[in-house]
Amino acid sequence: MRLFKFLLVLALVCLLGAPLAMARFYINPVDTSESTWLELVAAPGYEVSGDVAVFNGFEDATKFSLAVVDAESTEEEDGFFALKTETANQDGVGLWGSIERQEITIMGGDTEQLTVTFVVPENAELGDYWGGVTAMEVKEIEASEESGLNIAVRNGMRVYLDVMSAEDYEAYLAAQIEEPEDLEAEEEEEPLGEVSYALLFQIGGLVLVLAIIIALLKLLNNRKR
Repeated sequence: MRLFKFLLVLALVCLLGAPLAMARFYINPVDTSESTWLELVAAPGYEVSGDVAVFNGFEDATKFSLAVVDAESTEEEDGFFALKTETANQDGVGLWGSIERQEITIMGGDTEQLTVTFVVPENAELGDYWGGVTAMEVKEIEASEESGLNIAVRNGMRVYLDVMSAEDYEAYLAAQIEEPEDLEAEEEEEPLGEVSYALLFQIGGLVLVLAIIIALLKLLNNRKR
């Protein structure tokens, strides 16, 4: 009996701790139906924008520093994707992009939407450009007594910008407008967020563990009889 009680307590700790481990902060496009990246198309001399959402999974209100930066390739064979720091030299997405607000305070559990705008210079070369939008937790400058360092977490979201010729871009825009709209399509339900999935996982796992424990207890009682 003590063993079963121990297993029950352990299962509850693991299940209840899962959402807490996921409750950090992240930045995504507002529309994630097609991609978790911000994918945009533009031409030299044109301006294009997209909306991003910053979610604060901490319990308390938190201040975040936001920036638009270039991608930074590495020598890893697996093609590891990295983003430049905000203070590094930018020559593409990081140079052309700006975000609505560079600092924002978000209440715990809330999400804020911001617009990212890219102004492609007229002399920009045609091709693909990679970068990202980053959000970094802003902490008070209090160095640790042990390490002397103040560590802040930075999360990022990829940005893909396809710069095409003006003619191709105009054709692209025309094709977007001419796409027929399905007026009879039912309104799609809003997808569950990361925290909602974690809560469902928690409840389902808890029910499963309780069912197993109850079955084992009944089995033991039957054997005693």
